[in-house]
Amino acid sequence: MSYPEPMTVTDTVEQPAACTATQEPRGLRLRRPRFGIGWRLGLGLGLVSAVLIAGEVLATRITH
Repeated sequence: MSYPEPMTVTDTVEQPAACTATQEPRGLRLRRPRFGIGWRLGLGLGLVSAVLIAGEVLATRITH
């Protein structure tokens, strides 16, 4: 029984170029709060609640 020739790698993988983007040091960037998912969910819930309350008020005014 004959085995096929072993595979050889002929292509080389090029290394990615070094990052040349200039980044400001961490202390010089504008300080802004980093809001997480909880803050965003709370804001969304507050906005939905505001729309529902506004709809209730509008419906009450129209029907009376």
